[in-house]
Amino acid sequence: MALLPSDPQDQRKLMIGLIPILIVLAYWYFFHGAAAEEVAQMEARLQALEQNNNTARVIASQGSVEDLQARLGLYREHIGQLEQLIPSGEEVPELLEAIASTAQATDVDLALMRPEESVAGDYYQRVTYEMGVIGEYHEIGRFLAQVGSLPRIVTPIDLTLRPRAQGSQLDALFRIETYVLPSASMPVDTTAGGAGV
Repeated sequence: MALLPSDPQDQRKLMIGLIPILIVLAYWYFFHGAAAEEVAQMEARLQALEQNNNTARVIASQGSVEDLQARLGLYREHIGQLEQLIPSGEEVPELLEAIASTAQATDVDLALMRPEESVAGDYYQRVTYEMGVIGEYHEIGRFLAQVGSLPRIVTPIDLTLRPRAQGSQLDALFRIETYVLPSASMPVDTTAGGAGV
């Protein structure tokens, strides 16, 4: 059984019957398919715009422009207070002197204070020092607590305690970390690793 008729007249009728079907398929593919894709893109854009409008409505319902400006002023004030806790580049030597004074006041011996490579950030530079002190357990605890309570943000991290060969004293090895505001004498190096202190 053949799929196509053998009679030329029947073949012609079949071709004439196929032409409208091919025209409908071509119309569907070229015109309707492109329109359907455009409709899908417009629906996605409409959904994104509606989501943005809903977000804007929520923000607008939270307060007036004056309220938002008052909150912005409050945030700026908080940022100013926080930046007062962060030392500038010129204050790092004073912080190190304060740490040495704290060691004397808490009866621990400052055995090591070595700068490490600082790491530059977008707004601050992270400065770390390797440190070591020798003292009794409670004296070391008071020393670390007072270092953490300095008027600028200084954080002791990575603490290791080891007993000394004789007596009740311990070797405390740790690092101190602070974030420093860049100054003219201490430019922020945004390359990997930053500049040394």
